[in-house]
Amino acid sequence: MTTSIEIRRKIARLRSGKPPRCMDLFAGCGGITLGFFTAGFELVASVESDKFSAASHGFNFAAKSLGKNKQAHFKARDITQESPGAIFSDLGIDGRVGEQVDVLVGGPPCQAYARVGRAKLRHEALRRDEDDADVAFLVDGRVNLWQKYLDYVRETKPLALLMENVPDILNHGGRNVAETVSEHLRTEGYHVRYTLLNASWFGVPQMRERMFLIGVHKDLDEDAIFPPLTHFSVLPSGYGGTRATARKLIPQDGAGFGKGEHGHCFISDPSANDDLPPTTTAGEALADLPPIYALDLLKKGQIKRGRKDPSELTTYISNKPTTAWSRLMREWPHFTTKGHTTGHVIRYLPRDYKIFRMMKEGWQYPEIWHFIEEKRQQLLNKKGKSGKKKSFDDVQLKEFIKQWTLPYDPKKFPNKWCPAPL
Repeated sequence: MTTSIEIRRKIARLRSGKPPRCMDLFAGCGGITLGFFTAGFELVASVESDKFSAASHGFNFAAKSLGKNKQAHFKARDITQESPGAIFSDLGIDGRVGEQVDVLVGGPPCQAYARVGRAKLRHEALRRDEDDADVAFLVDGRVNLWQKYLDYVRETKPLALLMENVPDILNHGGRNVAETVSEHLRTEGYHVRYTLLNASWFGVPQMRERMFLIGVHKDLDEDAIFPPLTHFSVLPSGYGGTRATARKLIPQDGAGFGKGEHGHCFISDPSANDDLPPTTTAGEALADLPPIYALDLLKKGQIKRGRKDPSELTTYISNKPTTAWSRLMREWPHFTTKGHTTGHVIRYLPRDYKIFRMMKEGWQYPEIWHFIEEKRQQLLNKKGKSGKKKSFDDVQLKEFIKQWTLPYDPKKFPNKWCPAPL
């Protein structure tokens, strides 16, 4: 495969010391964009179909973008309808399409891959009385949006790329979509690797697990290498089942590389022997925020049903950051907060407030479910001994059962409620 003039010019540009340029697909409000921007990348363009998310992305990054027409960064864009060339033209970016982007990033919609999303798709298909409801996740229109990602790779010819998605993309109805994408990228001239990474392994106070795929163009003469892990955490048991399901289609050799002709997958989890510091706790993350006493607010009528206002200002309880995490959040370059923040609101969940207060360190949803079931039965028995009517037609008893019944199956999503250490 010969090297295109666009690839050669971009390599020469980077070697001259100029910063790399990034384009974000399926951008949302800009989480991935923020990471690349903070690392010194320049934002070329973004593609996001939801108008509210696109407006948020524009608010966060339009002023920091390279295009001449800043307002165009606020526009919602349909990746199936707009080409990179049309977007660059709208943004006021001149020159060859294949010379504008050094790194292409993005995570195609996960709803058709994620187990929660699959259940919702099946529910909606059953509601419409569709014959193929059980496989709705296989025929959902968003399943093949990774192909549009590849179209953008072919047109923008990035020197490197990143794709992110849920672990279940490794086993979507018996198909490893990440491996399929890797094979296509290999034929386009990229060295490719994908793996499962957990946010807690990088110091984030959240056990969010995702598949990451990275590719580096062969002419850079560099391999696709994942960053070293910075923290250690013991993942709750529920993650083991999810990971095992996702990895079924990845035969492993002794080194952790996927077997096969090209070995695109590499999975290396941290261990307690790696001498890494523990991950950030919930207490460290929330240290500078005022506590929310939900039950007290509920009694006063200050928590009600309906939409909450995330723009409401909240004053920090300390003048200066008190933990490494709060310092990172309060002093993030170009997004510094001065004495206050926003978004410190909670949902209207009276039953859950009560149950959360009873949760013990390390409990996950199955333990909570069994605890509540026992407590509910004890209270029901107590009501029966007091001579009150036991019939489920009794209005008071019905309300009581509603208040103490958890509706979720403890065998599914065991980490639905997984308290972080304080």
